[in-house]
Amino acid sequence: MVGLAVAWLSAAAWADKPIDDLETAGAPAPWAFYAGSEFPGATGSLSVIAGEGSGKAARLQGDFAKGGTYVAAQLTLPAPMTAAILSFRARSVPGTRILVRVTDNSDQTLQYAINRPLTATDPAAWFTRTVDLGDPTDAFGGAGDKILHQPLKRIAFLIEAMAWFANGERLSPAARLDFDDVSFLENPREELDPDAAPPPFAGTPRLDNLGVNIHFTRNDKALDALEGAGMAFLRMDLGWAGIEKAKGIYDFSAFDGLVASASARGLQVHFILDYSNPLYAPGPPLEAAAVAGFKAFASAAAAHFKGKVPSYEVWNEPNISVFWNPPDPAAYAALCKEAIAAVHAADPGAKVSTGGVSEVDWPFVRKAMGAGGAAGADAIGVHPYRGSHPETLIDQVVLLRESVRQAFPAGSPPLWDTEWGYTSSDFGPGTSVPARALHARYTVRRILTSWAAGFPFIVNYDLLDDGPDPLEREHNFGLLTTALEDKPAMTAVRVLAARTRGFAAKGFLGTRQSRLHALKLESATGTEVILWMEKQEEWRAKAAVDSIPVLFARKPMQAWDHLGRPLALPPQASGSYAFKAAYEPVYITFPKPGLAARSGRSAHVEAGSLLSTGRGSAESNGWKVWTETPGAGPRDFSGRRPERHSAKEPGIVPEPGSGPAGR
Repeated sequence: MVGLAVAWLSAAAWADKPIDDLETAGAPAPWAFYAGSEFPGATGSLSVIAGEGSGKAARLQGDFAKGGTYVAAQLTLPAPMTAAILSFRARSVPGTRILVRVTDNSDQTLQYAINRPLTATDPAAWFTRTVDLGDPTDAFGGAGDKILHQPLKRIAFLIEAMAWFANGERLSPAARLDFDDVSFLENPREELDPDAAPPPFAGTPRLDNLGVNIHFTRNDKALDALEGAGMAFLRMDLGWAGIEKAKGIYDFSAFDGLVASASARGLQVHFILDYSNPLYAPGPPLEAAAVAGFKAFASAAAAHFKGKVPSYEVWNEPNISVFWNPPDPAAYAALCKEAIAAVHAADPGAKVSTGGVSEVDWPFVRKAMGAGGAAGADAIGVHPYRGSHPETLIDQVVLLRESVRQAFPAGSPPLWDTEWGYTSSDFGPGTSVPARALHARYTVRRILTSWAAGFPFIVNYDLLDDGPDPLEREHNFGLLTTALEDKPAMTAVRVLAARTRGFAAKGFLGTRQSRLHALKLESATGTEVILWMEKQEEWRAKAAVDSIPVLFARKPMQAWDHLGRPLALPPQASGSYAFKAAYEPVYITFPKPGLAARSGRSAHVEAGSLLSTGRGSAESNGWKVWTETPGAGPRDFSGRRPERHSAKEPGIVPEPGSGPAGR
């Protein structure tokens, strides 16, 4: 890519130490292909292709149909080099897992897992990725201490065919990575212009697509808290056995009260049609009579709530034995397509999603779709739980969307994020201050990530803690305690709602480091930038000593941290205003160019944090908050939720792919 290569070579802002722009006559040499021979069976190639624009790029391909684990493109540096950050342009087909390796001065090989950026939702588009070489995911040989010993001797790009952890199944046995413009960045100065126009954005940052899971039919205080958090709807199990206790007789009275209470607060309801009924079968509906019974139940529910309940979901996590034992995509498909048809026939205006699968289980979804299980579906449900930070999601979303596209080539239904959350017990005793602080961090970033991924329907799990045990995962997912007290995560959600209301998302401002995110939003009177960073195993890091300085081209108007506490505005230095991005998002507002710093939509906070009710007013919670605008005057039928226990030690978060991280 000649134009970009020249720009990088001439501008210290990006390519401080160019490695290879793949424009030499002998390219891809001096890169060499390696078939990962320690795991025999893989084949592949390394070649030159037309790059982005008029230049050239390298293409690494791997075929694992006969075995093997990875293939690689390796480069021995002409001379050892000192570097902290590796940068490259990339394009990969869905299902390709990318790894980077560097060999340091001790002959230690350090490995880095590469995730697609939040903005890389188009599988055909090029993207820039940077690698913090001080943050490896693995290391072997040499010093063996996971510490980078300068200078560096070799670098390599590896690709694998992405597999789902439970059975190793791959979308295809092939993987492919195109790469270009490889550089080491030195002193990566982050300078952002809040007035810049970001690239086109496919995300959905709005409050009307945000909901939360509940496990009750009556709790006015909890519903008041949900309304006050700025969310738009709730998700709740509509358990078959609790509704139909005699064949053909349906009692929805308990749920009528829930729907009415929600509606009175401006909240909508999303019901999950789920679980077995002993009147028909002891387990999931498999036989024709049981399937017919479930279909009749789905029809009765849609008819009863017609015009009151806008959306339904057929079963919960049918891909795991906790809820469908044993998991069977064909059997689930037989039930799902009948239930979808029944709901649409009874209420043509209702939307119906397939049951959200635990984690991004694209093999199960693909098989269920192949058996007709998504026929007529308005959406495909997914529960993208993970044992790592939220921003690792995009590769899996791109892969699942590709599976759906293949199943529906004439026009595929969207993905709905119908459940996802974090439990504070994964970060230590769940009721401890540090664990709840991490829970708040990941909760708000989980919502931001789902917005960036373009989900039009998002459900956070869940509203209330399920119990008081600080070591039980199921007891520590809530935004509220069992006593209905706000946890820091609820405060963070309230602040997110308050700070994004009235703003339209424009996209992510370009940052030099991939782990830094700057989401730009605009209103009629100003601009807001939501700024945060990510890191591998960041829950072990100390945010106070790990941050990225960010310089803004003009003076901010106001700034808040993720809990709504006002931040001191930085003084001007060398024509810029510096903030430090850390793991918790911060909200930085700028007036429209030419307006005074105190004009526009602003919020004044006295002695405390910014908390909004989310529906046009503000609540004090002990603090005085007001706004100015210029010119204005799942449970089973018995009520006991099936639980999934974790055997891991408190304080340890599983690595991605190590096992179910859902609830």
